[in-house]
Amino acid sequence: MSRACLLWAAALSLTGCCITPPPAAKYFDRESPEETFKGFVYAVDTHQWDYAYESLSESTQEKVGRLRFEVGIRFWKDPVFDVPIIEIVSNSVFHHGKTWIEGGSAKIAVVSTVCDIDFGATLFFVKTVDDEWRFDFLRTVEEFQQRIEEVSPSEDITRA
Repeated sequence: MSRACLLWAAALSLTGCCITPPPAAKYFDRESPEETFKGFVYAVDTHQWDYAYESLSESTQEKVGRLRFEVGIRFWKDPVFDVPIIEIVSNSVFHHGKTWIEGGSAKIAVVSTVCDIDFGATLFFVKTVDDEWRFDFLRTVEEFQQRIEEVSPSEDITRA
């Protein structure tokens, strides 16, 4: 009898790891920069590439393309600390500061702690003609690169 219970528990644990996460569109909208960003991070973290790509600004989509975006978001690392950029972006969703909205543009100040290093940066968003916010990923990446270049590997990095 205990062997049957053990097999049943093992079967349940195997099925539990294969459950598809809820679709991002069910829980997130793009009515604010914050919700757009949360939905984007959730979609990337759960590999819902269509929703993540649709959350990007039109200029980012035009310059990057869907396949390049998916590959880049998974594997691109900052050149100084060798930390995946998506890890920096994902961690910043919990530590965002003030949101500034001016017309059809918005930015959110964020701090992400990865490998005991605090990364401070600005996330950029644009509003569409349909009154939805989109994540300007390319402009944000440029901002990350500038911030990372400000800290050279030879400098003493204060660990958190």
